[in-house]
Amino acid sequence: KVLWSGNNRQTPINERISEEVGFTWLDWSLPYDVRLNNYFRLDLGFKYIRNTVRATHVFSISIQNVTGRLNEMNRYWNAGAGEVQSETQFGILPNFSYRIEF
Repeated sequence: KVLWSGNNRQTPINERISEEVGFTWLDWSLPYDVRLNNYFRLDLGFKYIRNTVRATHVFSISIQNVTGRLNEMNRYWNAGAGEVQSETQFGILPNFSYRIEF
């Protein structure tokens, strides 16, 4: 599965005031004016299904974000660095499962 979309919008951070107060201060005169970077993710999955007389056994493995891209999730004021920085989402996420269906 491939996901590629425009990312979320965010209210801009007023850097001058954020520096004075020491935490993120949003500029609500321009709500949702900043557009974060585009979101891209590639997922792969494999499934093995075994049918028996009494039940069905399903073994599956899926790997989300195979490319390991760190998609931008949020921007905030980092008082220690004195600048606006970005938070990113997770990298590669494996998921293994076994299911029995009666």
